Amino acid sequence: MLLSDIIRLNGRKTPDAVAIISGERVVTFGVLRDRMEQVANAMLEIAGQGDRIGVLAENLPEYVEMYYGVPAAGMALTFLNYRLHPREWAWILNNAEARVLVVQEKFVEQIEPLLDSIPSIEHVVVVGDTTSDRYVRYDDLVGAASTEQHSQPVDEDSTAWLLYTSGTTGFPKGAMLTHRNLVVAVLNSVIEYEPKPDERTLIAFPLCHVSGYSVPVTHFRGGRIVLTPMFEAELWMQLVDQHGITGTSMAPTMLNFILQHPKVNEYDLSS
Repeated sequence: MLLSDIIRLNGRKTPDAVAIISGERVVTFGVLRDRMEQVANAMLEIAGQGDRIGVLAENLPEYVEMYYGVPAAGMALTFLNYRLHPREWAWILNNAEARVLVVQEKFVEQIEPLLDSIPSIEHVVVVGDTTSDRYVRYDDLVGAASTEQHSQPVDEDSTAWLLYTSGTTGFPKGAMLTHRNLVVAVLNSVIEYEPKPDERTLIAFPLCHVSGYSVPVTHFRGGRIVLTPMFEAELWMQLVDQHGITGTSMAPTMLNFILQHPKVNEYDLSS
């Protein structure tokens, strides 16, 4: 089973069910399936199976599209923590020998001076607007691709996600997670946590963090995820209240911010 099969299954079974909420944007499983296939086909136009595709962005629906779409192409999605120094982004991209970089518009100015020092990068794709002829817009590239599943076989033991450790000593190490690794982790979590089809998961961690695998855990059962660009205690409480959130992942420090917040009793967090 491939990671992308989770979305293909729900795209056929419940195409009108909500898969992602991000601000005013609502994405159904049918739309997510089509966008996932478009991402895969778009990447196969500019790269090859086994290549690494870097992504530098906050929590956006496009990031979730790439969560599934890049591995669906037989490529490895390489996560870049937006809180790192640009020189650290460059080091990771060089170490991974990434061929494509997908970057949110707000980070282009920071990474741009270092692009010439990353010889493996052949294409820069911008999520948002760009006036540079050097780059292509994500919506233009993906929007022009087919929504049909491509015919190239993908091995479930091929790398789907490439996550770099924080590197407590020395340089970060790239952890290669295969389709099989991720699907087994998802299945184990579904068995243990028993999410329901009406699960509503608030993604408070950055999607570049390994905890982002809670996205396919929720989607496996047909539930929806709610994205917040980055963690902020009152925004977290607002979203729980607004969407009736049933699950989330947080570090103890994040939970403490909420418990100590002066408005903690002003929101309904009972869900």
